[in-house]
Amino acid sequence: PGHCRPVPEPGHRRCDGRGKPGATGSLVADQPRPRCGDTAVSTATMRAYPALGFDPAPGATDRVGALAVDLESVATELGGARHALMSIGRSSGIWQGDAAEAFRNKLDELPDYLDKANRSLGDAARTFDQWSADLTSMQATAARYEAEAAQTLQRLHAAEADPALALAGQTFPDDASLARAKARYDAAAAELDLASKELDAIRELAQRLLSQHGNLVTEAAAALRRAK
Repeated sequence: PGHCRPVPEPGHRRCDGRGKPGATGSLVADQPRPRCGDTAVSTATMRAYPALGFDPAPGATDRVGALAVDLESVATELGGARHALMSIGRSSGIWQGDAAEAFRNKLDELPDYLDKANRSLGDAARTFDQWSADLTSMQATAARYEAEAAQTLQRLHAAEADPALALAGQTFPDDASLARAKARYDAAAAELDLASKELDAIRELAQRLLSQHGNLVTEAAAALRRAK
């Protein structure tokens, strides 16, 4: 399919886009003509990454960064509250009677609770801060891959539209004309094949980035569980 085989007129040569001369002066294919890779993408990622076809680094860095700041702020406040309670506990003569005794009995537990909460929230804040930095870096890489893929996709479309590919199946009056047609066709097919392979390679890099993204999500989730 895709190769036209007209019956040549007497004394004419035929180019069927197949790469090398046959016994009758036709061009015999080394391999099928390269075709454009699948460019179908989901509607969820098309707006941001139409050339890659998917989002290699999903996530909202601004929200993650804001959450890290909020958690760190709460951790700092809890640390300040613990310090204040410890200071009150070391003071004398503030309270008298049973109420003061009850407060002193509970005071040893509450600072520990506040200290654990302070450390847990601090660890969570650092986890989100690191994730925000990692995500920012990965999204910058994803944007670069998208730009490269878009440029290569333009090359691929241009290669597909090369008129030299239409020389397949045409007839020519002599060997010299056939040779020129073969050279033009081979060059056009080679460019098409090269652009297709380069696009595939860029998309493969983006797939690896998506895998890295998934691994870092798993690591961040584990860190948050440890921070409890």
